[in-house]
Amino acid sequence: GASPLRTPARALARRCAVVLLTVVLCDTAAAQGDAQAPIQLFADALAADDNGSAAFPAATAARVVALPDQWALSRPGIDTPLWYRLRFDAPGARQSSAALGLLIERVCGNVAVQLNGQPLHAAGRMQDPIALDCEQPLLLPLPLALLEDKGNTIDLRLAGYALEQVASRQRAAALSAPQIGAYDALHALQRQTVLTKAVLPQLASSALLMMGLVIVVLGWWHHRERHLLYFGALSMAWAAVTLRPWWHGAGLGRFGTEAALVTLIGLATLLA
Repeated sequence: GASPLRTPARALARRCAVVLLTVVLCDTAAAQGDAQAPIQLFADALAADDNGSAAFPAATAARVVALPDQWALSRPGIDTPLWYRLRFDAPGARQSSAALGLLIERVCGNVAVQLNGQPLHAAGRMQDPIALDCEQPLLLPLPLALLEDKGNTIDLRLAGYALEQVASRQRAAALSAPQIGAYDALHALQRQTVLTKAVLPQLASSALLMMGLVIVVLGWWHHRERHLLYFGALSMAWAAVTLRPWWHGAGLGRFGTEAALVTLIGLATLLA
């Protein structure tokens, strides 16, 4: 029969799984309910290379780029900032009491946002070192006083790294397709994105790290089970790789962070 320790452990694991599944389903249902409001998704944007000015360089804007835009594909080897211009209409927005918002589900790099030429958001520097919090969606309210019925513009200035400067394609500069719509609806989508792409993966990585630590201790304690040391070290190394969003406070700098990431991936491959 089952040992008295295994039964409570299995019950606790089942309860945790049920709680996590319930949270995901409830958040998804809320997002779907709020998403009934119209949301505009931008499939392309007018792009212009940065010339150091504080505003969109309309005189040099000569191409349209598809969104989402990955610099590894559209600008290989180039790491200078890039401007994006989005155009949209907002008829009756000033007379409406419903707040509008801008949602960018994934922006890998530092981004500055302007609405009709007025600064709306600025995060970080436009040169090295650049923060790479790629999995955190950006949600901004659009002030109704700045909106016009027609011809509104949103200018995004993105600074990031070329693929050759980072350890993974996932860390190269990229911009997802922005969305404009009711703020409440976009907020629900933001919560769902944070849950599925940030919170749950980090919880899983934390559990993997703790499991690896326990296995290493068991392998060290029991001499006949020394092979567990390799499996535990593999689990801990891979958990450290997947927990890289928590590395920002380590003070490693860009080179140190990328070197550590490459080293851990190589270590995990060796242990496997």
